[in-house]
Amino acid sequence: MNQHIDTRINTFDAADEAEYNRVQSVLAQRARQDASNAYMQTKMANVDAADEAAWEDDLSNLACVAQSSRAEEENSEGRHFWQTLGFWMANGFDLAQGVEDGVGASKMVVNSLDNGNIGFSGPRSIRDLFNINGTYYRPSTLGVSSAAKGIFKSAAKNGTVLFSFGVSTVVNIYDYQWGEHKDKGVLSQEFGVSTIVDTVFAVGVGLLAAGAVAVGVAIFSAGVVVSTPALVAIAAITALTAIGLGLVVDIKLDWPNQAKDVTNQRLNDIQGGGQ
Repeated sequence: MNQHIDTRINTFDAADEAEYNRVQSVLAQRARQDASNAYMQTKMANVDAADEAAWEDDLSNLACVAQSSRAEEENSEGRHFWQTLGFWMANGFDLAQGVEDGVGASKMVVNSLDNGNIGFSGPRSIRDLFNINGTYYRPSTLGVSSAAKGIFKSAAKNGTVLFSFGVSTVVNIYDYQWGEHKDKGVLSQEFGVSTIVDTVFAVGVGLLAAGAVAVGVAIFSAGVVVSTPALVAIAAITALTAIGLGLVVDIKLDWPNQAKDVTNQRLNDIQGGGQ
């Protein structure tokens, strides 16, 4: 009997030990799982923190870019305002001059003389403008191409250059004293460069327009004798061509401002190299 009881007790002890070992194994597995979960949570928290920091950096960078873009856009708008103002001041003069030349040309009287020559009478300024200095010419020596060449020569006269320089100076004084570039001032290098470049482009566009008209007239109207309507047409076409070229060069292509930037950069490089 006692031996049977001892056998049952040993059997229960073995079963309890097995159950105990199983429970310990389960607990150990759960502990490892908990540790793994805690590690992953810590890892994810670090990743989230890094992502949040990166996201904040991205937002900050985007804000800086947006602010820079707005500043650049405002700067560009201010620059184009003064550029447009100077353009219309200069080309308004060209338009007014073209109208005046056209009205003056309409007063020119062209007569066919009995000896076969062509006689001219009219305002001295208009005759000078179209290079018609004499009172009569042989038809073979004076055609519309010669009159167009006179327009081209007048575009390079001192008065035209001085007017363009005056307009450029006035616009840039206001711009560098009270406008967009007031931080630099009228004594700055940039002011001098801007004034000179504006003058060069204003005179250059006028010369280019007059030259284009002269070439076009020479090609398409060769041998055509000067007449009052032809003189009016040449004056009008030259003025409109100058305005059209000015719009393309100044406003569309933005060449004057590009030339100013390059010139200032080059001067700064020279000054920096000399120090």
